[in-house]
Amino acid sequence: MREIVLPVSGKKVKIKNGKGRDLITAQKMAREPEEVIAALMSVLCVFDGQKKAYEDILELDLSDYMTLQNEVMSGVPLPTMLGRPLPSAVTPAGDIEK
Repeated sequence: MREIVLPVSGKKVKIKNGKGRDLITAQKMAREPEEVIAALMSVLCVFDGQKKAYEDILELDLSDYMTLQNEVMSGVPLPTMLGRPLPSAVTPAGDIEK
């Protein structure tokens, strides 16, 4: 377990080391694949001694959210989290190259 302080709110967040079951729980909680990371942050983190629902995680200040996301996701490949591959490249026109 590690602890960080969020830059905007100043909240102390304890982040537990995740397990496979934590990811599965987060995937079940999320309404959309893009929300899995927020749900995982809800599962793994305690804010000043209290848990937060993943909907509350989505309402964090963007700097706090990105700081927390970077900490939770360090060392975890993103395509695995979302359950789908990421495009290898996007052209200037916005087209996805495979």
